[in-house]
Amino acid sequence: MPLTWVIDHQIRMVVATGAGILRLEDFEAALDELARPATLSYRKLVDLTHCSSALGTADMLDLNSRIRGYSSMSALGALAIVAASDENYRQARLFEALDGTDRPIGIFSDTAAARDWLDGLPPPTSRYGSLFDEPSDDRTAG
Repeated sequence: MPLTWVIDHQIRMVVATGAGILRLEDFEAALDELARPATLSYRKLVDLTHCSSALGTADMLDLNSRIRGYSSMSALGALAIVAASDENYRQARLFEALDGTDRPIGIFSDTAAARDWLDGLPPPTSRYGSLFDEPSDDRTAG
């Protein structure tokens, strides 16, 4: 599969890595797996340094429309896109322009800068919490 990902629930981050030529179907398959209320709020790093894209403008519109629909389920986590080539950078900018959500989006030429940016943002929150949340000490008698 040209797009693979790892979910780290402890730090609430998804790291996706592209390889080969990415098509709309690759992004849709990833969204099918990642579009869970808690995971939507996680920070995301999408590394496109070792791939190219076959997405046209209509594909970008479809992808963005689908992602905007997820924002009704959960707050969307910040997105860092690593785009080293001119073509991937251009497509990342188009994606950002079409986004239509209120999440932070950053586009970077290297993974370290993208990770530093994400790490500097406040931790994501979700009304669904995480498997690794600390239990609350707030106990009220009822």
